[in-house]
Parts: sequence; structure tokens; C-alpha cells
Amino acid sequence: MRLSIPPKNLFLIGRDNYRGPRKPGLENLRPQHVLEALLIPPVEPTEEYFVEEDDRGGRSYYVLTVVKPGGDGALKLARKIWFDRTDLRVARAEIYGAGGRLEEDVTYSNYGDFQGISYPSDIKLRRPEEGYRLSIQFQKIIFNEEISPEKFELPAPANAKIIQLNAVKLQEAPSDR
Repeated sequence: MRLSIPPKNLFLIGRDNYRGPRKPGLENLRPQHVLEALLIPPVEPTEEYFVEEDDRGGRSYYVLTVVKPGGDGALKLARKIWFDRTDLRVARAEIYGAGGRLEEDVTYSNYGDFQGISYPSDIKLRRPEEGYRLSIQFQKIIFNEEISPEKFELPAPANAKIIQLNAVKLQEAPSDR
């Protein structure tokens, strides 16, 4: 993992499953958090779920709640996907961890037509455990375009302070999901 934080003139290098002393801010950002927000995983045929209706802030939603078996035979809350009842578009996705703790809360709004695909142009991601929020606003979206490998390389900016996360004591991320 490589992360550049220009306002702080920092460049972090290390594993993306680092779980150490929590610092507020983007130092806790992980690629899988953004990927889960951009591409909501489908509900697998083997997963159990139920649907309920909810009204919040003058809007009505269908809430798809996905559960999974716990170690003691009881069901555990895994995630919730909120669909706006007016257009059936995803309005919100929540991911839960051990003990029903909210790990990720993502809201979706301002859907647009991008190459015939309806996709939100505003995505707001909140990770309470890691203490950060991220707002993503798309102005242009192109799907299925070839991307050259060098686009995935992130060189350290000149004069940035380089921090090796591997040099810090690492604790394995819990494998709850």
C-alpha cells in the first residue's frame, strides 16, 4: 500500500491491513474501504437476508439486511443495503463487524446516466472505528476503459516525509468478514 497525504507532506508505505494505535485522519484509509464503497458486493445466493421498510427524513426505504451464522449458532448482522422506494436505487450501505459494531456507513446520491449506466456521482464514506470520513464526487465516469499498469503506480512526491508502516509494530486485522 502507498498513500500520499499532500497537506501533511507525508507518504506512507506498508501493508494495507495495518491495525495499530489509531490516529485520526487519512492514515487509517485502506483501499478495500474505498472499493467496498464504490462496488457494493452482491448478496450471494447462500447468504440469508430479510427485507423491511423504514422511513427516515421524509423518505421511504426498503432495507435489505444480510445476516450470517455466528459461532454459537445465532445469526450475526453482516450488512444493510438501503434502497430508495421511489426509484429503487441504493441510497446507503452499512457494513457491520464483531458484536454488531458499525464498521462502514456509505451514502449514495445524485445518480446520473454514465454510458447508459445509472451510478451515483456523490458517495460519502464514514469509518467510525478508524475515525475518518471521505467524500467522493464524480464529474465524469467512464466504465470498462483500458487502464495502463503505470496508472497504478504512486511515486513519492519530492520532499515528502516517507513513513514505513512495516517498521511499526503490526497487529493483524481481525478476519471477521
